[in-house]
Amino acid sequence: MDIQTLISRKQYNDIAALIKSRALTIIDFITTLHPYLVDSDDDTRANANFCLSSVIALIADTLTIQQVSVLLQFFIDKLNDSATIESSLDAIAILSQSVLADSDLTAVLEALNIIDMQVLLQPVRYNVFKLANVLLDVQKLPNSFVETYISLATGEKDPRNLLVSFENVYLIISKLDISQSVEDLFDICYCYFPILFKASANSTNITPDQLKISLNKALSATPLFAPQLIPSLLEKLNSTATSVKDDALTLLTACISSYEPEVVDSYYKSIWNAVKFEVYHTPEDSTRLLSLKLLQTLATSLSLSESNSVTLYIEAVVNESVTKITDPSAKDLLPYSSLLSSVAQSTPYAFKKIADAVINEVINTCQRSSDIAKKKSLLAILSHLVESSYKAYGSAHTDGTFQPQKLSNPLIDYSQTLLDTYNDYIFSTSDPQFRILAIEGVVLLAQSSLLSRDQLSSSIQYIDEILLTNTDKALTDASLKALQSLSNIDDSLIIDISFPALLSALDSAEHNLREYGSVLYSLSCLSVRRSVFDVLVRRVLSRVDSSSDEEHLNTLLGALLYSLKIHQDTDYTYYVSRLAEPLIARLVRSWTRSSLSIMSSSSKIVQTIARIVELIIRNSTTQESFASELITLMFSENSSKFGEGENFHPLKSQADISKSENALILFCRSFAPLKQDIPITGIDIISLVKSLYEFELKSKDVHSYRLVTLTLLSNKYLQDAGTIENLASFDSPSDLEKLAWISKGLCMKMHGYGFQVFEECLNKIGDERLTPMQVIAIEVILADNEIVGKENGAQIMRLYRQRCLGIAVPIIIAKSKEGTDLEKTNSLIALGKIIKHVPAKAVSNEMGQLFTLLLQCLDIEQPDIQEAAEEAIIASLDLNGDIVEEHLNSVTNRMLKLSISGKSADVRRKALECITHIPLILKRSEVQIIAKKVLKEVVPALNDSRRTVRKAAVDCREAYYRFELAN
Repeated sequence: MDIQTLISRKQYNDIAALIKSRALTIIDFITTLHPYLVDSDDDTRANANFCLSSVIALIADTLTIQQVSVLLQFFIDKLNDSATIESSLDAIAILSQSVLADSDLTAVLEALNIIDMQVLLQPVRYNVFKLANVLLDVQKLPNSFVETYISLATGEKDPRNLLVSFENVYLIISKLDISQSVEDLFDICYCYFPILFKASANSTNITPDQLKISLNKALSATPLFAPQLIPSLLEKLNSTATSVKDDALTLLTACISSYEPEVVDSYYKSIWNAVKFEVYHTPEDSTRLLSLKLLQTLATSLSLSESNSVTLYIEAVVNESVTKITDPSAKDLLPYSSLLSSVAQSTPYAFKKIADAVINEVINTCQRSSDIAKKKSLLAILSHLVESSYKAYGSAHTDGTFQPQKLSNPLIDYSQTLLDTYNDYIFSTSDPQFRILAIEGVVLLAQSSLLSRDQLSSSIQYIDEILLTNTDKALTDASLKALQSLSNIDDSLIIDISFPALLSALDSAEHNLREYGSVLYSLSCLSVRRSVFDVLVRRVLSRVDSSSDEEHLNTLLGALLYSLKIHQDTDYTYYVSRLAEPLIARLVRSWTRSSLSIMSSSSKIVQTIARIVELIIRNSTTQESFASELITLMFSENSSKFGEGENFHPLKSQADISKSENALILFCRSFAPLKQDIPITGIDIISLVKSLYEFELKSKDVHSYRLVTLTLLSNKYLQDAGTIENLASFDSPSDLEKLAWISKGLCMKMHGYGFQVFEECLNKIGDERLTPMQVIAIEVILADNEIVGKENGAQIMRLYRQRCLGIAVPIIIAKSKEGTDLEKTNSLIALGKIIKHVPAKAVSNEMGQLFTLLLQCLDIEQPDIQEAAEEAIIASLDLNGDIVEEHLNSVTNRMLKLSISGKSADVRRKALECITHIPLILKRSEVQIIAKKVLKEVVPALNDSRRTVRKAAVDCREAYYRFELAN
């Protein structure tokens, strides 16, 4: 292919490859292009110049110094041509990415000097700024370039260009002497402060935050700007606009951080006087936090100065704060507390000065005051200071081992005083919130390594006493949270002090089940660390072995289950042999005894044990060996370690139905979390499905576990559904129920046979023999299940419910139009069940066909169906508003009726939410038709017995009031 063809097809990579391989010389390439480069047509010249620029970009690293020089001069000459200036600037920037000869650099700078930015379009100006950026980054520029750049940047408004311009100013300040142009350089940046640009979807990709960061970087880069910048920023704090204040505080903080301490020293008084007002009086959290950060940064900077300004500054902070703290009439001390703690964190010197000046004053004032609100504020000041030391000087270990005090922390001298103060308020007041503040203070002292082991022990005893004697829930929760935190510092103290106290209380509460459960809850909450949980396991299991009361035994086991759920460990392998296997062994022993025990006969206890085993196995790495032992126990002739030599295989033989039923509960939950790739040996899955199909059960509760087990087996292990097809029967509701649960597992993994069963359930929707089981079966296939879920490794394909919906829609529409009365009724019920579980967006895609049926679902007096229909209609408002518009009167009438007569609060609330949504989506002309009716008929809902419904009614009325006012 010749060069002319490559040029015409814009195959620049191919041209560059020819030049690099020396099959084509640059001279020949330019000679070929020359007629186009000098053509009288602007577009022709522009395209040719762009072609040359694009090829140069691809071969720049192969060019000689002489070639660079020639090409530079060529493109500089082209800057005078408006058709070629943009691509010429690109080419000059590319050629300038290596160090230029002095004469070439001079030529480029002279060219920039004569560019008139005011007549150029934004993309061209952008290329000028990018060229300046390359020159500043790569070349050694003369100081005279400062004036050149000021001329180029003056008057720029486009955010894309400004972003580069601000970066260029930063580079100029960093690399060149700006002393002769300070004011002009400052002006071309500060004139944009504060950034008021707001990004829009159809403008640029530049955000206001990007511009702010770049501008702040430039303005804070040199102290030469300080005389103009700092006073101006302080003046901005008088603005009524929060965003302006926040931007000024952010930039001022950046300046303090980057300027030399001696420069900051000369402005600190004016900064302090202006910014402290924002700490004390601003209602905006963002402004207050930025002010506190600034004052902390100011203390850090002044500490590096050789003057005594930092001392004077801290004294000013302390004096102003102490004056307010000791003022008996002062109530809200939070601003002063925040100020002291923020400045205290700046340096060790600042922290010690503030601590020495404030702590005793605060404690004494607290003791003198009789005002509870003031005492709380004063206690908060102490805690803020302790927390500051925690952040400034480090904290105790959080691995449960004790860390000695850090002598470098100046609060060590006050630790006993602070501890005594907190302890006094823990017991000397009946105000729960006050006591909570004191408890939190003790924890902060411990976390800051300010307490000895003996002090920590005493504190734990005090908190234990509160835990066991108080009745306020918030105080109990705070006490538990505190003990959990202290456990992270030294868990042995929780074991040695808290556990004996709580276990003693547990024994005392044996005849009060509510109190018994409360103490066990406390023990569970404290057992989040393995070492503590080990103790809980030992203590609970010893009581399990001796307990003969079902409720007490179940409460004990529930404590283990809850503690596992909130446990810090993520790998529970350790607990397989420590807890799961011992619990199963205890169950087996109880089943093999000749006389019945509470553990063997109570399905409630078996379920709790099964939940514990499920949770442990789900998070363990020894699933394979556990699965082998479980199968052996339940089905094999061999002895399992769980059975301890007993000939007990409850699911192989049903000699004792009650034991087999309870064993099925244990098997279902223990089997559920096994990963799909865990080999299941010693049993044939198909045979197991058949036996479960025929399993005789007396308990309806256990029946659900049989059904879930069928789903687990079909989902994880059945690949061929042939055997299941032989079992499949629609002869009775009970057969259909079992088939539905098997099909559920198959549908979840998108197995075709499962969808065949789903379709058959729909086809038999008018069969009186099966009603209502065929509708129940439809919901079974679609509904979530606690045991067969992602957590337990079930295969759940994302679109299986949508596929079910696609099967259902034509059948339901046909049955509702031409079916019998029973088919029509069951079709609507089935539709309600389906939309309850299918994503709203998928339902909305079918809304054109289903909407009239959805309206009829609202008339079926089953709350779950009505609620599902309401949710689908709300989704339709967002996605298919025109369909709702067609049926607006019907929707409004039904929803208003449900808002008053709906049987459940959720149905009434969602009906009101649907009505509220209408004016936000539909045309004003349509909403106008129903507005007065809604305002009149929504009134009864305002007096509903449920708060959520009343709130929805208020929101609804307000939406329509606003609509009426707007019209």
